[in-house]
Amino acid sequence: MRESVLYVLRWSETALLTGDQDGVRWVYAFTSVRDLARYAAVRGADESVDVDFMTVRADRLLEVALPELASAAGMPVGLAIDIGSSSPMLVPAVADGVDEAL
Repeated sequence: MRESVLYVLRWSETALLTGDQDGVRWVYAFTSVRDLARYAAVRGADESVDVDFMTVRADRLLEVALPELASAAGMPVGLAIDIGSSSPMLVPAVADGVDEAL
């Protein structure tokens, strides 16, 4: 999974799409641009405007972004992949690092 390419919605140059649930902040990522666009449309994005997203390897999210976000947010941060699809996946929230088995 670490070598997978993921697509993450951005609300601004430095803000990723996240959601908080039960004391955990989840970063929403998608395995295809089509799934990302579908999610954005369901959430109210204007379909006539390009959706701002970034392409990133899963290992960069897991090893760099999630721990940095957790430190800045003061709460654990996990990765929610393909939310709203037929096969979503949650990567456990981290406070300091990510399990190397992932």
